[in-house]
Amino acid sequence: MSDTGLGTTGRTHVEHCMGTVFSVAVRDPGAWDNARREVVAWLHHVDAVFSTYREHSDISRIRRGELTIAGADPLVREVLSWYDVLTTETGGYFTADLPGGLDPTGLVKGWAIERASDLLRDCGSHNHAVNGGGDMQIAGDAAPGRPWRVGVSDPQHNNQILTVVTGRDFAVATSGNGERGEHIVDPIAHMPA
Repeated sequence: MSDTGLGTTGRTHVEHCMGTVFSVAVRDPGAWDNARREVVAWLHHVDAVFSTYREHSDISRIRRGELTIAGADPLVREVLSWYDVLTTETGGYFTADLPGGLDPTGLVKGWAIERASDLLRDCGSHNHAVNGGGDMQIAGDAAPGRPWRVGVSDPQHNNQILTVVTGRDFAVATSGNGERGEHIVDPIAHMPA
């Protein structure tokens, strides 16, 4: 596992990446260490390309004018093409073009988690959950015949659950100022939402 990893306990691996904590829980029988390593490598690659706080990431280099989008990792163009669609659909409220410069992080974590789940499926997993700082991709069952249960914490009281989402094969994405402060920016008004 990665040097930045927090380790594997039972069927769940916990990894520090992208400034948050990820967990990869595989509930299928068998050995899943290689698949988990592939997922962890993917998450760290995404962080290396898209981080706005790592000096040598492609995004940081683009923001400083040292790298063009065309010269960056092809994943940058893929993510920015999603932004083109989403920016149009939201009238500019969902954008990677922020006052501090190019910042695709509003999409990247959820996109990376969905791809991580796809990697697990490609390795044969039908029952897993990938969680990263409030974004989750769920596949199959938590246990045979038992759906996954995802608690959504109250942003004002992190030790309290507002609701529980239950099901199979779904995604959940949450964001608020409970843990990271006012990090959601209104791109039109250029201030915290």
